Amino acid sequence: MTTTRRQEQENRAKAFHEAGHVIIARLLGWNITKVVLKEERGDRSNTTYETEKCEREDGIRFSLAGEIAQRRHDPKSLHRFCTYDIADDQNNAVVACQYATRKKDVLHIQPDHRKANAMLNRLIQETEKLVEQHWAQVEAVAKALLEKGELSTKDIDEALGK
Repeated sequence: MTTTRRQEQENRAKAFHEAGHVIIARLLGWNITKVVLKEERGDRSNTTYETEKCEREDGIRFSLAGEIAQRRHDPKSLHRFCTYDIADDQNNAVVACQYATRKKDVLHIQPDHRKANAMLNRLIQETEKLVEQHWAQVEAVAKALLEKGELSTKDIDEALGK
């Protein structure tokens, strides 16, 4: 495989990863201000958003959406591309679930791992369903991101036909 082909596959994986974040954020009513396929000071992609209020479960859905969209696009890409983003997103989701299910006693605050795992599994299933239902939008945003390299709110609206 040539470097050009590998870079193309990596860019596609990143575009679908970020598009998953974008679509879930939009469904949650968040304002996406910028999506970047490749940052100037590194090779990581990024989605920047604004929201006045973020419910814990919404933040977890947002964290999970990138990996879920990337996996739906190309399951093999999960082990080759966006590995740092995926690890960060997974860690954020797990920690948030553990925090939400913590038990307080006299000496400690401990997460209820059984409840945290159940919560995480439920949110994964819900987010997978949302990504599936809005897959055409994920594809449209990924395509626009691949074409432009960076999207503004206006660019996202145009990609989605709004």
